[in-house]
Amino acid sequence: MKIMRTILSPFSGLYKVITNWRNYFYDREILKSHSLDIPVISIGNITAGGTGKTPFAIALANILVERGFKPAIITRGYKRRSKGQVIVSEGSGPIVSAPESGDEPFLMAQQTKNVVIIADADRFAAGKTAQDNYQSDIIIADDCFQHRRLHRDVDIVLWDAYSSPFDEHLIPKGRLREAFGNLNRADLLVFTRTDQPATEFGSFFHDHGLTCFTAPTDITDVKTADKSIDQKYLRGKKLLAFCGLGNPEQFFDTVKQLEPAKLQATTFPDHHKYTRAEMEKIFSQFTQDGCDYLITTEKDRANIPANYSGRAELLFLSIEMNIQNSLIKEILDRI
Repeated sequence: MKIMRTILSPFSGLYKVITNWRNYFYDREILKSHSLDIPVISIGNITAGGTGKTPFAIALANILVERGFKPAIITRGYKRRSKGQVIVSEGSGPIVSAPESGDEPFLMAQQTKNVVIIADADRFAAGKTAQDNYQSDIIIADDCFQHRRLHRDVDIVLWDAYSSPFDEHLIPKGRLREAFGNLNRADLLVFTRTDQPATEFGSFFHDHGLTCFTAPTDITDVKTADKSIDQKYLRGKKLLAFCGLGNPEQFFDTVKQLEPAKLQATTFPDHHKYTRAEMEKIFSQFTQDGCDYLITTEKDRANIPANYSGRAELLFLSIEMNIQNSLIKEILDRI
């Protein structure tokens, strides 16, 4: 690992130069940001890999609906089969398939109501459609911290509470999309998967001028009407966990919290589309190892062939983000 990091260090230096120049051009308005007529809340991260952006966007959208807003979520729809702009939901669930929308927008459409979901690499164009065609009065821009073409009123950066900022490096040496110094563009930092981040982590981000909050999570089972999982349910069981995520260790750590007797872990690339052959291999490994359950994420469910997703031994875990009232107030005060 140390050898690889040494080899990749020059490329990380080049990456830093490129990203810093790009940010310089936006900061000096050589490259222009475009504003909508309605407030924009950006949810992003500074690392490549999962920090919980999708469950955070879902939770925030649902809270805004409860408070009388008409929100829209705009998102890139990474690795979707379609091109251009796709209306994923007009507020009543998905109106296109998961391959057309992308797994994350499809999940957002499933778990929100009265929320418009639009997939488009051009976030400004997506926001214009939501504003002009659907009369949305507030935008949640998913994975938008680096997408500076769209002006935002609130910039929220998420950080996995179990990842140490002291161990991170710029791509490709590490997972950082930008140098930590660029966090000065953010308004708020939210630690996910915890109600109490490590003190030294909080101090690190506070030193970068960020107001920090936390967003604890609940684990639910999609097959039991989204009821929270009783830890006793899987305690002492033999599990085979698999996923296609940017940060698979985050998912495996979550499963470990359920205290299985044995955990086999298999990883695939982020947003992986599972083939029938791959699913047969997974189920064969499950039988061979004498496991009690297969377990994966709800995001992965959208990428699994339909005839496998109904198998009784396959569990889909959903992560529900708990956004505290103090954080909601902080967000709304800024718009």
